Amino acid sequence: MPRIISDPNSAVLPDYNLPEHAHTLGVLINVNTDAAQAAQFLSNIWQVNNDRDKVAWQLQVDADALESQNRLQQQALDDAAKEDEREQERDAHDKDERKRNKTKYTPISLDHGIPMQPHDIPSNYAIRKLDKGEYLPLWYLTNEGFDSARRSNAAADANAMVVVKNDDGTPSWQTAAQPARNAVDDEDLPWEVICNACPLLVKAAETAQWTEERVDIMAGFFGGILSHRWRGSRDPLELRALQVYLAEQRRLWHVCLANGKGYNLSMFNEALLRDTYERVYRLDRIRQDALARSANSYVQQSSCYYS
Repeated sequence: MPRIISDPNSAVLPDYNLPEHAHTLGVLINVNTDAAQAAQFLSNIWQVNNDRDKVAWQLQVDADALESQNRLQQQALDDAAKEDEREQERDAHDKDERKRNKTKYTPISLDHGIPMQPHDIPSNYAIRKLDKGEYLPLWYLTNEGFDSARRSNAAADANAMVVVKNDDGTPSWQTAAQPARNAVDDEDLPWEVICNACPLLVKAAETAQWTEERVDIMAGFFGGILSHRWRGSRDPLELRALQVYLAEQRRLWHVCLANGKGYNLSMFNEALLRDTYERVYRLDRIRQDALARSANSYVQQSSCYYS
């Protein structure tokens, strides 16, 4: 239906008795209809048409109002969506900024002054490994490891950056971090050092926001090792086997996690410990046999020399 241009409510009923309507009246006047009746007839027709136009006009006004309301609502939705998108972009930018410049946003306790002793802070390499949930030798959480971290962090080139891939696959710049050259494998650490480093690794995992499940598994694994009956054994090979079990199984666990094959490391495997002991025993026998052969060879050479 064509749009109505003017409001029919403001239209004025024509006076059909005026001379300009004489021709129209003349068409209607006949033996049964005089001029007054013809004028009334035209007035009635005009009123009917005007009433119809008023209804159509109101429908048009209502439709325009509804369309305008819908348009405003859609505009509000579009504006809100754009604002949400801008907010998400700002949040993503802020998140990336905090990732790239963690030190800049480290919370500061205004109630704590300068400590008497510096905090034991792991190296950048150790922190990177912990943040990614990867394997980290216990040495990095020993006094020697902390001392090495202080030296390496102080000497590190702040401008040395590398591109790394985030968990979501996006690249980002991070400070270069290399493993310590003097790091010691878990198999070769003294037991007293291991006992001190194990709880520190559990605490560091919590700080790095490992899942509660993984932190509990790691704590249970170390607890099972440190409370095992072989910890008090007089047999050095049993102690050695327990230490090798700790080192090998923790490394293997992280490898399996990286390949989507995680399991409960804290469930102690006595059969596997026994297999480890047999392997340690064989290696010790090989070492002792080699030492014996070397000693016999030395004795024989000495006998020949003095004879």
